[in-house]
Amino acid sequence: MNAATLPLFGYQPATDDLETLTAEVTQRVRGNEPARLVVTMNVDHVVQLAKRADFRAAYSSAWLVTIDGAPVSAFAKLKGLKGATRVTGADLFAQVFDRLSPGRQRPFFVVSSPEVGEALGKDLVARGFAPGEYAFHIPEFGFERSERATNDLLVAIERFAPTQIFFGVGAPKSEIFVAQHRDRLGSCYVLCVGAGIEYRAGILKRAPVAWQKAGMEWLWRLASDPKRLYRRYLVDSWRFLYLASQDLFSASLRSESASDRISG
Repeated sequence: MNAATLPLFGYQPATDDLETLTAEVTQRVRGNEPARLVVTMNVDHVVQLAKRADFRAAYSSAWLVTIDGAPVSAFAKLKGLKGATRVTGADLFAQVFDRLSPGRQRPFFVVSSPEVGEALGKDLVARGFAPGEYAFHIPEFGFERSERATNDLLVAIERFAPTQIFFGVGAPKSEIFVAQHRDRLGSCYVLCVGAGIEYRAGILKRAPVAWQKAGMEWLWRLASDPKRLYRRYLVDSWRFLYLASQDLFSASLRSESASDRISG
């Protein structure tokens, strides 16, 4: 796994393409290694990182940071990050899910509803998975704040011993949960991919490819669920511009300082 030469909002994004990352995440993690957290940086993540120390700690503990959102990708190019590629959580999950095979992987899914689990389970069974080779857990709302619900999820994961865990219950609670309980997750990959699971399950319809390429997927999502996403996309997201300018200014200061040291 390769990282860009410059940090992006304080973190090193991966430069490997989707195919390379998919191949890596479908391998087994050696039994003595801790869980490898994969996070996908979008505009909302950048805004939340500025607000929450626990989310920053989760990002700092991540094995892999990918560039997800189109504005984040555009800013990375503006900043001059060499080789940084955009790999969305939805694309990565879809590719990894389609590569899962019985006998090699034991996927565990943390999902928002029985419908999502049933849809994915039907797909896995059609590809030869036996019921005991995959598992789903539907945590109650606010599970991350409940000691009982948290323990229920952790026990389910420990008993199943997965090779991959996929969280589809939202950010930043998923990433924070993983970072705080990493020692109980076993040796596996953990992908926090939000709605990406529901897209692949066919529960939600993803924006057309043309919208994705144009960086307008956010508008499609907003139109699909305005009540829940209004604040994220039309209010909070504006802070991204300020944070991006801060990051760019900080990078400029570091560059000038380095030049002064060399010339001195």
